[in-house]
Amino acid sequence: RLQGDWSSDVCSSDLRRQVDAIITGIQTVISDTPSFDVRYQLLEDGFRHPSIVILDPQLRTPLNAPFFRTAPHVILLVDSTYQESPKVTPYLSKAEVVFLDTKNGKFSYKSVFEVLSNKEFLHCMFEAGPTTLSWLKAEGEINRMYYSVTPHTSLENCIKSPYDWRKEETHVRSELLGNDLWLCCDNVAH
Repeated sequence: RLQGDWSSDVCSSDLRRQVDAIITGIQTVISDTPSFDVRYQLLEDGFRHPSIVILDPQLRTPLNAPFFRTAPHVILLVDSTYQESPKVTPYLSKAEVVFLDTKNGKFSYKSVFEVLSNKEFLHCMFEAGPTTLSWLKAEGEINRMYYSVTPHTSLENCIKSPYDWRKEETHVRSELLGNDLWLCCDNVAH
């Protein structure tokens, strides 16, 4: 564990360096312009930037997204109806494009995890917002969730979000890290 200031940025970087891949939804990519890189000199001791997997059924990932510059490998999961689309061509030099069937615009979690398994991504982290996390929750695939509540985010908005599952939590731990509050919620369903 690192010494010193533990803001949500430092904690995120520490978690990122420990995983093979970060999985996120297209809304997070569009809304936050994330780089998903490891910062704060945390790449020493054999750690590296994780691969990035984007759940992007309609192929809306911006071609200038920052993670294309830092991630060792980017995988775009795209609806199979785009397989013959010329819209795919500009992405082929930046990412691996994997086509999956969708149902009502959503991938099945089994098909997503099959791709991750085939790539030998054994340690993965979802860094996503309410749309993706609600999808995972509905699929019954979350057993632990970390909320990061930064000074510019209201705790009330975080806890009342669409992926709130307070009724199913067996244990909630909180820790004040710098100016940020981190909550770890364990799900009784698992």
